[in-house]
Amino acid sequence: MTAATGDQKKQYVLVPGGAGFIGSHCVIELITAGYAPIIVDNEHNSSAGCLKRVEQITGCQIINYKIDCLDLENLPNIFKKYLIYAIINCAALKSVGESVQKPILYYKNNVGCLLNLLTCMEEFNVKNFLFSSSATVYGTPKYLPLDEKHPCIGDTITNPYGKSKYICEHILKDTGDQKKQYVLVPGGAGFVGSHCVIELITGGYAPIVVDNEHNSSAECLKRVEQITRCQIINYKIDCLDIENLRNIFKKYLIYAIINCAALKSVGESCMEEFNVKNILFSSSATVYGTPKYLSLDEKHPCIGDTITNPYGKSKYICEHILKDTIVAHPEWNIILLRYFNPVGAHKTGLIREDPIGKPNNL
Repeated sequence: MTAATGDQKKQYVLVPGGAGFIGSHCVIELITAGYAPIIVDNEHNSSAGCLKRVEQITGCQIINYKIDCLDLENLPNIFKKYLIYAIINCAALKSVGESVQKPILYYKNNVGCLLNLLTCMEEFNVKNFLFSSSATVYGTPKYLPLDEKHPCIGDTITNPYGKSKYICEHILKDTGDQKKQYVLVPGGAGFVGSHCVIELITGGYAPIVVDNEHNSSAECLKRVEQITRCQIINYKIDCLDIENLRNIFKKYLIYAIINCAALKSVGESCMEEFNVKNILFSSSATVYGTPKYLSLDEKHPCIGDTITNPYGKSKYICEHILKDTIVAHPEWNIILLRYFNPVGAHKTGLIREDPIGKPNNL
């Protein structure tokens, strides 16, 4: 029998409750995928005999600790011994009927175990977590079959087991929000900006839209929310409003900026003050002026006097501000994104170029 941990480069995945029905199947799939599972189980409602069968199925020796996740003295020792990549938490008391009779036990065990695991994650810098929750969080169904759009309202949950899972989900949501990287998107309600917001959410970031809606609409963001099924953080303010802009930087730890709107107030003031070092600037191919050859590429010269309109000149000036900034702050990361007029729409058809008034860019 080979050891599941034989390869030092394998990623360790902690599986609390790994000796149970769902947990043991997760262990098999982890080994099949090349991970090294570590089981933590108090065997309150499971058996070590299950793990022997898992070893028989996989041909691998399983790392197993018979401890309770409430044991915050021994639990951290596992994190000290192994570099944990992720946690799949299947540990919980799960009898609905018993939970009605012993609600304190269920809250103490199910919520307490989660809090201890999160404490260890924070201390040992583990950033990946899968929580085995329950459809009981939906309470009495409003429709069937259930899906993720179904509301979860705590007061409608019929038993302490479901409520304990509901509480755990909210703890994880609050914890997850703290760990997300916030990306400020000035002009995020526009055509390019809204598509950036969708891709940021897809990439696991938390976009914050700042838009004065001078040539865009809040309706666009409603459609982005429909596409992504996420609530968008949105502030209807102008980037020239330095006082309110600064308040956003005070409230959120901004990781990066994708600027599809004005530049100067953001670039010179808030980024430096709040130590934000990543910015992508939505520029324009108009900075090339009258083309010397086609198709245009980044080798084409940008000569200010050849630019044919104030819009292009304003983008040209902004690029130079950023170029001077990177000289002064070489530790910053700045990208200049040049393009012509965007066309088309999102693949869902819900958001597209939708200027207010006459589309002067056409």
